Amino acid sequence: MGATVDPSVQELIASLVEGARAAHPVVRCDEESFVRRVIDGASAGGGVDPAALLSLRAADLWLAMACAARDREALARFDVVFGNEFDIVLQRVRAKNVDRDDFIQVAREKLFVKDPPKIGEFSGQGDLRHWLRVTLTRTLLDMTKKRREELASDPDRGQAFDHPAPGADPEVDVMKAHYADAFRRAFERAAASLDVEDRNILRQHFAHGLGIDQLARIQGVHRATAARRIVRAREELLTRTRALLMRELALAPSDLDSLMRFVESRVHVTVERVLGPTIERA
Repeated sequence: MGATVDPSVQELIASLVEGARAAHPVVRCDEESFVRRVIDGASAGGGVDPAALLSLRAADLWLAMACAARDREALARFDVVFGNEFDIVLQRVRAKNVDRDDFIQVAREKLFVKDPPKIGEFSGQGDLRHWLRVTLTRTLLDMTKKRREELASDPDRGQAFDHPAPGADPEVDVMKAHYADAFRRAFERAAASLDVEDRNILRQHFAHGLGIDQLARIQGVHRATAARRIVRAREELLTRTRALLMRELALAPSDLDSLMRFVESRVHVTVERVLGPTIERA
């Protein structure tokens, strides 16, 4: 453990261990490994960030680590708490030509049996249920893609999905369904954290529909400067939104990229809804 742990942080970690054990009293997790994982995840600048510890889902991490170690009670507890998630993902993705039992078997092998087990990747930053749904969704999409390729030479046997819209991305659709609230919160917080100048230029461009030449005349700058300001404000908004989503959901980079593709495609609509048309005074 490279990070320095002061007494107050040690007390906080001890309370996390106590709370996790109380949440899952019959689940056996190696306490030393748990503490090491907690410290590593919250380390920053040679020390441990108390804010990162406070945001940790300690009980979820305790259960996930015990499942990764194949503790029998942990696996039983997982089934009690999360057993219905397999069917929820099946219903939302609406996959055809993938047998329910086959999906559950493949997913459970991926989560608990393969070396290393996928559930061992859960970091505790974010909700385990959300993380699980993303993992199950990706597993199901991989299975349907493979099945679709197998059926490509026999179109009469149908497609892997029920009537997808042209150009639809099932993975992004599922991400939207799972994380709509988290996206809204992150976007609103990111927009509120921008400078007034950046919020105003986003309003003028997206909500008012002003182009680069119009903004250049209003601001008394060259059109290239106006264009750079729009791009800078937009990129800053997306960067901050991405950082907030990463912190709240603890998604893998590839999963976050899928969600951000949707975010970027909806910037104009979301800016108008979140910021509104009224120009702020600096």
